[in-house]
Parts: sequence; C-alpha cells; structure tokens
Amino acid sequence: MSPPRATARLFWGTAATVIVADLVSKLLAERFLMPRYVPHRVMSESRLIDVIKLEAESVDPAALPEAMKGCGAVDAPEFVEHVRRCRR
Repeated sequence: MSPPRATARLFWGTAATVIVADLVSKLLAERFLMPRYVPHRVMSESRLIDVIKLEAESVDPAALPEAMKGCGAVDAPEFVEHVRRCRR
C-alpha cells in the first residue's frame, strides 16, 4: 500500500486535473457551440414549448411583450397565439 502522503498527492492532483478540464470544456462549449447574438431555431420533439429562456444581456426589457415583463410563469394566451402564428 502507498504511503498516505503519496495517496493524497495522487488524489488532489487528479481532482485538480478533472476540475480544470471541466472548466475548460465548459468555456469552450459556451464560446463555440452557441454563439451569442446569433438567431437560431428552437426545435422540440413535442408541439408545445413550455419554457422560453432569454439571454438577459441581449434583451431590451422595454421592448418585451407585456406578458413577458413579469417574473416567473405567466398566463399569456395572446402571446402563445402570437408564437403559434409565427410558426405557421
């Protein structure tokens, strides 16, 4: 069996390597997989979209429809119909 000091060094070295690799992969994915400010299509396996996520830094809050100015879930049948019309 290895001495405790060597085992600890191996553990912390491995842990640091995994953390750095995870951080680098997330940064690369964020930068190259979905560029900011580029329009893209939203695809879904179902016919309904129940969540719309907006990038806060790319949205003018004053230009949002009234239904989207609230916080959290909102009941906005007119906005749902608008989205459906745009899809057709």
